[in-house]
Amino acid sequence: ALACSAHALNLIEKRTLDHEEMKALNQEVREYFKEHVNPGFLEYRKSVTAGGDYGAVEWQAGGLNTLVDTQGQEFIDCLGGFGIFNVG
Repeated sequence: ALACSAHALNLIEKRTLDHEEMKALNQEVREYFKEHVNPGFLEYRKSVTAGGDYGAVEWQAGGLNTLVDTQGQEFIDCLGGFGIFNVG
């Protein structure tokens, strides 16, 4: 648990990720979602492609109403925080 926490804190402290770190983080997040999130919610969320080769992993706030994924793509935040309340 300590190693997991240290890994998470290390990622949080970073401003940017190199290509290998980004690839590893995307894979890690997809695996965690597959193992720990209700499959019905994953189907609803649709942030992972059908082939599983791409998953939008939120990295930072972009502006007032946007977020940026680990690959630098900016998205409009249509939920405005609502998403955190819907799954507890």
